[in-house]
Amino acid sequence: KFVNLFRGPPGPFMFDESSWQAALDWQEIALAELTQEQPRLIVHHHHGVPPLAYMVEHVFGNLQKTLERKGCDLFLTTVLRDAFGLAKSVALYKHSLETNTFS
Repeated sequence: KFVNLFRGPPGPFMFDESSWQAALDWQEIALAELTQEQPRLIVHHHHGVPPLAYMVEHVFGNLQKTLERKGCDLFLTTVLRDAFGLAKSVALYKHSLETNTFS
């Protein structure tokens, strides 16, 4: 199953430590999948949820223990972007620059 926790542009809600759990995808897909004997779940962590450091410290540890009791594992992965692509994305996203600025 796939859960998309993208919640739009960063804002004050992003640092609310519990609002991400109210997301419909989390409530309807993730929690149901986690009750399965051998859950398979991919979660897209992006804008609108607490920072990854918070999730590692306060959420993933308990989730990992729950999964280990079922004989399952928790894997964290990331996608690394090239420096120019990331800079372009940040400029476009945070500063509303025109797309032809970086042609």
